Amino acid sequence: MGLIFAELLLVKRQEPYKADVIVLLGGENVSRVEKAAALYQAGYAPTVLVTGKNEAELMGVNLIAAGVPESAILFEPAASSTFENALFSIPVLKQRNMKNALLVTSWFHSRRATAVFESRTEKINFFSVPTDGVPLTDIFGNKRLLESVLREYVKIFGYWLKYGVASFG
Repeated sequence: MGLIFAELLLVKRQEPYKADVIVLLGGENVSRVEKAAALYQAGYAPTVLVTGKNEAELMGVNLIAAGVPESAILFEPAASSTFENALFSIPVLKQRNMKNALLVTSWFHSRRATAVFESRTEKINFFSVPTDGVPLTDIFGNKRLLESVLREYVKIFGYWLKYGVASFG
C-alpha cells in the first residue's frame, strides 16, 4: 500500500521560490545535481550549498560541469546523515544571513529532509524542490529504487523516535 502511494506520502514539493541559496543534499547525485543546476541557471538563487561528507566534492565538480560557477558554490563536507545535513548547514546559512533556501534532494527523501531542516530553525524558510518522481512501474522494476523507497519509510519512523522530527502533521 505504501508503495502505491509513495509519491503522495513521501514527496513534499513546492514551487521554486526566489531564494538566497539552494541547499543540495548529498546522496544519489545525478538528478539532484541536475535539479540544483537548473534552479541556479533559472536565477532562483545566487549560491548553492552542497552538503554531505562523501559526496560534496564530486557534486561540486558536477555542478561546475553543469555551468554553475565555482564562486557560487559553498561546501559543508562533514554531514553523514540528513539530520547532520541540517545541523551543519544551518549555521553556514545563518552566518551568511540567508533567510530563504531551496532544498534539493531526491523525491522520496523530500518530506523527511524538509521536516528535519524546519525542525532545526525557525529563522530560515525552507522550500522543498525535489527531483522528479517516477512512475509506480519504475519503482517495482528498479530494485535499488524500491529499496530506497522502503528504507525511507523506516527512516521517517526512526527520525520521529530518535529526533522527534514528525514528517507528517
